[in-house]
Amino acid sequence: SFAFFGQLDYDVTDRLTLTGGLRWSADDKGINYTSQAEGGQYILLQIQNRKTFSDWSGRAIIAYKITPDVNVYASYNRGYKSGGFFGGQATEAAQMEPYDNETLNAYEAGLKTQFLDGHMRANLSGFYYDYSNQQVYSLEVRNGISMQVLTNAASSRAYGGEFELAGNPLEGLTLNLSASYLNTRILDFHSLGEDYSGNTLQHSPKWTLGAYAAYDL
Repeated sequence: SFAFFGQLDYDVTDRLTLTGGLRWSADDKGINYTSQAEGGQYILLQIQNRKTFSDWSGRAIIAYKITPDVNVYASYNRGYKSGGFFGGQATEAAQMEPYDNETLNAYEAGLKTQFLDGHMRANLSGFYYDYSNQQVYSLEVRNGISMQVLTNAASSRAYGGEFELAGNPLEGLTLNLSASYLNTRILDFHSLGEDYSGNTLQHSPKWTLGAYAAYDL
């Protein structure tokens, strides 16, 4: 795996800052798969393959200090998850066809503040995520045979918001309160003729709440 990257922060004024970053990455992956009958006497399936998966990612941010303690920002980030080869138990060579990169375009805007002479901070943000070529397990018909594969079969979106209040309002006292809202939807996913579009993404709770308090005697 290798990459070239750089980032530039430019202060347009003493309040306005622009940030730009760009990265190009490449991952060289190979697979050497052998499936044998019990006892190792017969080779059922043997595959060797190699491929380089590359793509670019980057970010652009604009931040403005309304006051020394209040900062607003908007950002765009593009990232990707490298493609690869199916790592499960395969019975057909078609299951070992490489899958491509998964990409994410993320948009976010928010407000960062601090008060009580910097002892407390409050942050608020909203975001929108756009996934494409998602790497998912899917049932497909390849070479006339129905099989489970890891492939680029879906696209989805997610949006929501987060709030955090944290700091040390009194000597020895530490507080942290957080809340987030998440709304997800699969935009396009078909598996062996079944349409799962409209479902929510897995591991995506709509509400997440947290509270922490500690006092150091």
